[in-house]
Amino acid sequence: MRTLEILCVACLCVAKATTLSALKAGPQLFGPGVISTVDDEAGGALTPDGKEFYFVKIAPYTVAPTLSLICVSHKRNTGWSEPEVVPFSGEYLDLPPRLSADGKMMLFGSTRPVSGTGGSAFHVWRVVRTGSAWSAPEPLPAPINAPGVSNFDASIAADGTLYLTSDGDRSVEVAHS
Repeated sequence: MRTLEILCVACLCVAKATTLSALKAGPQLFGPGVISTVDDEAGGALTPDGKEFYFVKIAPYTVAPTLSLICVSHKRNTGWSEPEVVPFSGEYLDLPPRLSADGKMMLFGSTRPVSGTGGSAFHVWRVVRTGSAWSAPEPLPAPINAPGVSNFDASIAADGTLYLTSDGDRSVEVAHS
């Protein structure tokens, strides 16, 4: 019994030392040279199983219109894979994605056109995971995507509550799905 107590204390000491050394090291680059590069990367969403990381690569060298791509990198035994552009991104300015708590829905802002809203405002789009792929993007319905209002940076809580950034001047009550 005494040996078990000594072993437990030793394990706790090692764990504390490891935690303290990580804290002293300070912030670390995520996926250096693969995800964190000389390019502009923004945002990020890790799947619940920790095997996929979705983020945006922004091409600052484009003059107009600016291009921003949603990319995915897969966790491998040797680290993160080279990022790939997701099939539904690449034509419009797409903003950083957010995943639902279960990882089955992704929300993102985009300048892709939404019928009936006019202009090139940002709107909230959704894709749904079907097996290992994502569905075609669909805009969230009104009142989220409304004429003359930019909405983006949406996230959804585990209880279905939607949070977003908007330049609209009204409060919107949204039913939970």
